[in-house]
Amino acid sequence: MSFVVKPTIRSISVEDSAAKLVYQHAAAAIVLGVLAIRICYMLWLSPWELVGDEAYYWEWTRHLDWCYYEKGPGLAFLLAPFVKVLGNKEFAIRLPMALLSAITAWMLGRLAVSVNGGDERAGIFAVILFCVTPAFSANAQLCTQDGPIILIWTALAACGLQLIRRWEMGEPRLVDWLAMAFWLGVGFLFKQSILLFGTSVVVYVIVRRRQLKWSGRVVLQILVAGVLAMMFSLPMVLWNARHGWPTLAHTLGHLGAGGDHEVDEKSVYSPVKWFFSLLGTEVGAFGPPLLLMMVLACLAAIRMRKSDNGLWVARLWMICCAVPSIAFFTLLSLRKEVLGNWPFPSFVTLIALAGDWLARQWTLDLKKSRPNVAGLWKLTKWYGVIGCLVIAFPTWLGHLPIAKVGTQSLLARMTGHRQHAADIQHAREVARVQTGSEPMVVARYYMVAALDAFYLEDHPTVFCAGTAFGKRPTAYDFWDNTNLNQPALRGRVAVLDRLVSRTWGDVLAFDQTSEIGSDALLGTGFRGIRAKLDLNQGMIGKR
Repeated sequence: MSFVVKPTIRSISVEDSAAKLVYQHAAAAIVLGVLAIRICYMLWLSPWELVGDEAYYWEWTRHLDWCYYEKGPGLAFLLAPFVKVLGNKEFAIRLPMALLSAITAWMLGRLAVSVNGGDERAGIFAVILFCVTPAFSANAQLCTQDGPIILIWTALAACGLQLIRRWEMGEPRLVDWLAMAFWLGVGFLFKQSILLFGTSVVVYVIVRRRQLKWSGRVVLQILVAGVLAMMFSLPMVLWNARHGWPTLAHTLGHLGAGGDHEVDEKSVYSPVKWFFSLLGTEVGAFGPPLLLMMVLACLAAIRMRKSDNGLWVARLWMICCAVPSIAFFTLLSLRKEVLGNWPFPSFVTLIALAGDWLARQWTLDLKKSRPNVAGLWKLTKWYGVIGCLVIAFPTWLGHLPIAKVGTQSLLARMTGHRQHAADIQHAREVARVQTGSEPMVVARYYMVAALDAFYLEDHPTVFCAGTAFGKRPTAYDFWDNTNLNQPALRGRVAVLDRLVSRTWGDVLAFDQTSEIGSDALLGTGFRGIRAKLDLNQGMIGKR
């Protein structure tokens, strides 16, 4: 959830230190004000229950490890202290994202001032734009990998700007390379896509190849930084080496190179559909006015490249930090379906560039001299505010006849999980009475398993039968206490999700199954995963 403080914009001298301080304080007030409102919203106003991904990451905090099936350990270790202190609550899982968003907003404001050459108005514009952008607002109130990556992408851009400025002056410093290597390594622990930031450096070096001063010292600094960055990946490498490289297979699947992504025979190769689906998501998440402002800022920077080489270096770097990775995801959508949130971090430096552009366009007589800029600014703010409110309170959309159909899947993701867990809890209590033993809970899908574990009263271990249903593996298949292949589980009683009552018997073997309530089945005498049992029997027969 975001709000807007309308700044008093006036023509000032960038040398006016008092005015600079005023704008810095205003930017800080906006950041802290938005953070305070978000915290109040999360505590008392949010209609969002945890979505499946958030519950899954909460499960990671109960199984701290060097790596997980899909990604590195960064998010688990970030969340764990908050869960430890605040308990197993939605607020504990989402508070880190609000804090990271506030830090990112401040960093982005300072980056915009640096890009502009010192005008503090650029910083306040960038802070406001960031706070009212729906894509970034969503990642400030929901716990995903993108929240930390957005901050890390901003940090990489800031460190990189300092690096290239010194490099072009012939004064490269090892500390600047090490700073970038540090953030790149930390980012890799959260999400492998952070490596796309490397395309920013490559594209910038190609564009400025004649101005950059190469030497043996620069090459040595790059090699040392590369070693530092790779050291961060050692925990993930060691974990994957022990488990058959599943994270690599998962990453290759996302890149459309097979991996762990099974090809459904019914699936259709639809590059046009995938492309426009991605395009539509980006337009909706950022808004047409802001996207237009980003384009205008890039074009203006290119037109002004000869007027001030120092500012052109900074503005070109902002463009290089965004465009190559956005282009990568766009091209990838022509090969496979790309989730709309994947490119979000790539846009963050264009916010800084837009803040720089607005500061240069804004004058005392703006309404007379540049009415288009004033109109675009107002449209961007209002689109952002309305978009952020919709994200904060989407449940009312379900009551609108026009939007009801389109929001059903969204509402299903954000509500109903607590009630489903209550139904499962009732089934557990009935199973205890009928069988005289403690039943285990088995879900059909890893997100359902995580949500049940979170919302059940005692937060029990919930098992996931996803691979038995032909789904890709998840972390549940690698944790000792959630693996359905454990011999200790034989003979156990299980509560099963009734939504797949027709297929449970095909994937899990029980002595008997029966209905237990309206939303669950009772399985007695668990004998294992049926596919593995059949395979073992076939191997015994061949012998």
